[in-house]
This record gives sequence, structure tokens and C-alpha cells, in this order.
Amino acid sequence: MTFLHSTLLFAGLACVAIPIVIHLLFRRRRRPIRWAAMRFLLEAMRRQRRRLRLEQILLLVARCLLIALLAAAVARPMLRQAGFLGMDAGAGRRVYILIDNSLTASARDADGPATALDRHKSAAAALLASLGPGDTAGLIALAAPADGIVVPASADLSAVANLVNEIQPADSAMDLDSALQDIASAVAADEAQSRQPTVIVVLSDFLAGSADASRPLPPALVDLPNVTLLASPPASGAPANLRVTGVEPLRTVVLTGEAVAGAPDSGAAGAQAEQVRVTLVRSGATTDEAASTTLRLRQLAEASGSDGGGLGRPVAQTTVRWQPGQTEAVATLQVLADFASGSREAPAVVVAEIDRDPISGDNLFRRPVIVRDALDVAVVAQRRFGSGPGIERFAPADWLRLALRPADATPVHVTEIEPAAVDSPALAALDAVFIPEPQLLAPDAWTRLRRFADRGGLVVVSPPPDATVHLWTDAFLEAFSLDWRMAREPVVLAEEGGEEDARVARLDDQWSPGPLLSLIAPDLPQLVRSVSIMKILPVEIGSREGTGGGTRGGVGGSVLLALAPGSGGAERMPWLVAADPGASRAVDDAAGGGGGADGAEPHGAAPSRGLVVYLASAPTLAWTDLPARPLMVPLMQELLRQGVGRATGSSSFIAGRPISVAPGTAQLRAMDPGAEPAIVNVSRAGVPQTPLRRAGLWQCLDEAARAREVIAVNPDPEAGRTEAQAPEAVEAWLAGAGGAGERSADRIFSFAYLDPAAPAEALRRDDQTSPISLPLLIAAALIAVLETVMARYFSHALQERHAAPSSAEQRAASAAAA
Repeated sequence: MTFLHSTLLFAGLACVAIPIVIHLLFRRRRRPIRWAAMRFLLEAMRRQRRRLRLEQILLLVARCLLIALLAAAVARPMLRQAGFLGMDAGAGRRVYILIDNSLTASARDADGPATALDRHKSAAAALLASLGPGDTAGLIALAAPADGIVVPASADLSAVANLVNEIQPADSAMDLDSALQDIASAVAADEAQSRQPTVIVVLSDFLAGSADASRPLPPALVDLPNVTLLASPPASGAPANLRVTGVEPLRTVVLTGEAVAGAPDSGAAGAQAEQVRVTLVRSGATTDEAASTTLRLRQLAEASGSDGGGLGRPVAQTTVRWQPGQTEAVATLQVLADFASGSREAPAVVVAEIDRDPISGDNLFRRPVIVRDALDVAVVAQRRFGSGPGIERFAPADWLRLALRPADATPVHVTEIEPAAVDSPALAALDAVFIPEPQLLAPDAWTRLRRFADRGGLVVVSPPPDATVHLWTDAFLEAFSLDWRMAREPVVLAEEGGEEDARVARLDDQWSPGPLLSLIAPDLPQLVRSVSIMKILPVEIGSREGTGGGTRGGVGGSVLLALAPGSGGAERMPWLVAADPGASRAVDDAAGGGGGADGAEPHGAAPSRGLVVYLASAPTLAWTDLPARPLMVPLMQELLRQGVGRATGSSSFIAGRPISVAPGTAQLRAMDPGAEPAIVNVSRAGVPQTPLRRAGLWQCLDEAARAREVIAVNPDPEAGRTEAQAPEAVEAWLAGAGGAGERSADRIFSFAYLDPAAPAEALRRDDQTSPISLPLLIAAALIAVLETVMARYFSHALQERHAAPSSAEQRAASAAAA
């Protein structure tokens, strides 16, 4: 067919010579024969020669153009392929190829070693090979965050094909939202120069981990005209996949200086018995069957420099048995690990590993564990001289020191800092600061404490026992940007030493304290019943917009302990509150990293550092008998240990999601020698400049290239879902990118699934338009009408209608001739 159109084109162009030949033949000069009145005719011809020549040229051009337009109209496919019909509605296309290289794309096919990503890349190569010289192509890898490899579309199709081969699998979810928005922006910017139709091809198996059909796509294409959407058909089978979605040590901080009672002798210093909870999830075709899985835990020391291949010392192993229909299991392992090699800058890493399956990327889960020989804590209070007071005269600082270090073997170093000596050097080496006398702090001291918290420190504040009016709360709330309302004067719930026990306020033994106190939560109901509250400096948490003093948790923080309703005449008021500096989000998951069982942050939220804890009663017998009750020591120990772990910030992140590392980090260095890229620069805000889409361990480096903490990037737990989806559901989900209702049908005027055996056929079928160009035919018809009018006018036939000359005029002409 192309040969036929080219023959017609060249034949038609050759016919353009016919009017030219005729014109030249009519210009051949004849030998003139003079006669009597010839000089009058010659004079008239000289006067009209220029006009006649212009008329002849116009007629010649019109006739040549008419034949050329007819030839071009019947040869439209050939001219379009050559790119000469730039204004034609079908002249060239912008073809954007979107390749799913997310976690599920690494699934191996059942009939061979090839993966889904290999199939997508082969289909992309076939599509690019079918494009013509007038087409342009763009390329986007869909692993979150979507990577616009070639955006806007390029005419260098061979270069785009080479880039397809370089796409590597990732461990994040598919990010089709951002990809469509990038295309919409690129097409809108190019629409002023080119009105090419846009073809978007999505190459994916559309498993549940890649395409969440329950979450509609944003209408990114709603303002773009002339859009065609093509997609590979959804996978009909669901490959079986078992994945590790979380590894959570019950303690976020391991203290190597603490003896382990009852632990077997490992022969190594620093051996610790820790409980680790591992969450497993399975999906795919085998969920209805009984199965068993071997779960192994390994300890990976940072000094080994690698985390690949299951390296590390085995520390625990168990078998998880699945019942038919069971999709999730939680295993708790007792781990005796040697954490002696850990330090403040180089924590140990716990690696959970399961048996291999079609998707190997989510068979490993890495979790750094904060390791300290001991915690360094400061109590900010005025120093007293002389012999120690009796227990009845203990100040809050005395009670705190006893609770933080109840025995010499406790791995907690407690120091005292004068309120006037709170400066950056004094805070630099600390893990936590307890402030029982906040009224003595200057405003600049509060600013330094805020910087300390932002670096990952724990700050615990309680009201001073002797103040009548508490003015220090303004500086405290302003420094930590807390959206709280604190009373100026304490509320007396019962007189000290009062005999009416009914008036004494009690703590709510039904209150759920959250993860920060999770290790003592089973014993809390019994422990809190013996605690009496006589005074309290009330606090209300919540937003300024009027969410009120919510007690369970909200934008202002979370309540760990609260007064029992009606106890001692008091309402249910917060008594122990925790919040992030800034209180920009709730800390309901205050310990262990929040956001999920794996300790990683929720999608779209960057992790924060630092933790502020407020105790509404001064830890003295005048306000509460807590210091003399069994709850005091475990409460302070858990606040310290779990609070330091929470304040340090999350060291476990999700591939493809926002990451924020410790302040002062300049670079991230991959601990796996084969990782690409090996070095990632970090902005001053702590955000990596290159998104981390692959799972692995990364060493944080400061500006002097000194090693700091270690972070782990783990596979997206939702990206490993392998349930197959119906083609109708996927089609409806994709159509949502064009908007809702009838507007979608107007914008995305064509949708089709590709043929897996011949994916390029969809583009060729889309190209089956009329072989004759209607605009060129219309132009030829207009030229033909114009040529007819000009030929009639230039023939001067109208002169024949003039009246013949009179006899007098004839005699005058004859006399003049004589």
C-alpha cells in the first residue's frame, strides 16, 4: 500500500510539468507578416504586454498547484510518515511509554526465568520499533517516585530504546499518579508548538500491589485533548508471594551494660536477650492452602560493610505454620545477640529472612537497633550542699535521680546541670534531659533545649512544686512550638495528708498508654491503682482551630496516662503527655517509630526527631505519692529507654517514600558494594537528593566523611500484594485519569488493551485513517475554482459583448488609414 501511494505521488508530481510544457509551446515565436494597420496592433500589445504576462504566470501557477495538491492528497500516508503533514490531525504522535518496574514487576514467570519487567521492556522495544520518523517518544519508570527518564518526548527513538534496557527493578510501589501528572505538564507546555495526538502506553501486570483500584487516580489528563490510553492486559494469574512487612524489637534501645538474668552464657561481652516481633504476610494463589515458612533472624554488624546475601551471624530461627485462608502471621523470637560492636554512630542491625519465592525483593527486612553502653541523662536543678535531706524533704530532682539509677548496675549515667549552665556543650553528649525546676531556665536555655530535641533528644518537664503562679509555661510552649494550653495555677485535688481518701484523684486503670509504655502495659492497671494525685498543673492538648483538649491523641500529642473520671472530684484530665517538638502530628505510636509495625513512617510523612514529655504533677510527695509507689521506677525507666529510641527518630524507612535523616548528614553511602548509586548527597534539610527506590543499608556521613548512624530502606509492604485484578476494574481505574463521568469519555476517546503477542499492533490499528487527505482535496478544489475564474476573466471574452462601431466611426477610421 505504501508503494502504491508513493507511485501516485511521483506520477502526480510529474504531471505538474504538463501545464509548463503547454505554456512554453504557446510562447514559441512565429514569423510576423506586416500589413497596413499592424503598427496600431503592435502599439496596443506593447501597452498590454506586462499585464498579459502576469495573467499567464498566475494561470500557470494555479494549474501546477492544482495537480500537486491532488498528488499529495492521494499520497497522504507517505507524506505523513515523512513528517510533511505537520498540521494534519494525524501527523505524528507523542507516545509516552510507562514501564512498571515496581516490586511486583520483579516476579518471575511460572514458565521461565524471565520476570514481568523483562516482558514490559520487550513490549516497549516493539512499540518503539513501530514508530515512524514523525513520531516522538517519552519514557517513564513507574517505581515510586516515578522517574521521568525522557520527558518531554524525544524524536531520538534509538536513544529512548537504549534507555529502556537500562531500567532496573525497584522495591517500591508503582507511582502512576505522578507519571500522568508529569505527562500532562509536558504536553501542556508543548501544545502551543505542536498539536500532535498523545498516546500513553502503560506496561504493567496491574497486580494489587501495583494498582490499587480502590483508590481512584487523580484526573491528571482531564484538560488534555486528543489522548489515547493503551495498557498491557492485567495478569490473569496471581503469583504466590510471602513477604516480611515488619521487624520490631520490643525495646528500641539496647543497653550493653545491663546484665541479662537467666540468659545462657554466650561467651561474648555484650550478649543481650531481646524479644523481636516479626510480621509476615502472604498473598496470591496459595493463600487457601496450608503451608510452613522458615524464619531466620541474623545480626549484621555495621563493620561487615555488607548486608546482601543473608550475611550476618544467625541469632534465632523458627517455623511459621499457615492455616488455610490465613494471610498474616506474627512471630515473636527470643534473640540472644552480641551487640558489643554497636556504638552511638554504628548500631547493630537485625535482619529477618524467609525462604525464596517468585518475588525475592521482600524476603529480607532490615532493622537497625540503637545500641548504647549506657544512657547519659541530665537533671536540670539547683544543686544543694551539705548532707542529704531526709526522705520527707526530697525535692523532685532527688526522686528523679533515684528512679533513673535505682542501683549501681543500672546502665544509666545521671548528671546534674545548673539551670544557668544549660548550654550546647553540656547538652551535646546527652540522650535525655529531665527538668523538674523549669521556672529557673532563661529563654535562651529553652532555645538550646529545642535544638537538643531536634537533634534527637528526649526532654521531660514537670512543674516546680513551690511556685504559686507558673509563668514559665509560655517560654516552654513557645520554644517547642506546642499547641497546648497550660494553666497558670495548679489545681488542688486533695490536701496533703488529708484523711478523706475519696477526694484523692486516681489514675485511670483502663487507659491504654500506647507503645511508649507497652512493655509495662500489662502491669499498669495494678500499678496505677495505688498512686494518689493531690495537685496537678492541667494541660489541654489539641489544635488552635478548636479540636479541644482531646485526651486520646491528636495534632497536639498523645496522652500516656490520665486521671480517672470522677476520681477526687476531677474530670478525666491528661496527666502524662508526649509530643513531637512542633506537635505537627500525633504521636499515638510514640515508641518504636510510629506509623506501622515496622517502625517506618506513614506514606507521605517525613519522620520527625525529638520527643517532649510533660508530667502534670511535680514528682514530690506534696503533689503525688508516685515517688513512693512501685510505679515510679518502671515508669521513669520506660520513659527514658523507649523515649530515647522514639526521640532518636526512625532509622527504618520505606523504599520510594519520603526520607529524612539526622541533621548534619551530608551524604549517604551504600553499605552493599553493588548498590547503585553508591553515594547519595543529602540536602541541609536532611532529605536525600536522589530518591531511594531499592532496599538496603545506608551509612550516614557528615561533611568530613565521618561515619554517623545507619539507616535501613526496606521494601514497601503494600507493594508486594500479588492478587490479580479484573480487566474491567483496571480499565475503570485507568479511565479515572481523564476525569469523572461524561467528561472522561470526551477526553480519553480511545482505550484498548495491547495484544501480548504483538503489542505494536495497537499503534498500527490506531493509525488506520483515510489514505486520502481531505484538507488537501478541499484545497485542490478551491484552486480549481480559482483557476476557472481567472481563465475566464483573463480571456477577455467580455469584450465580444461590446456594441459594434457606427458607420461614422468606420469612415473616420478609413480616412485616417488613407
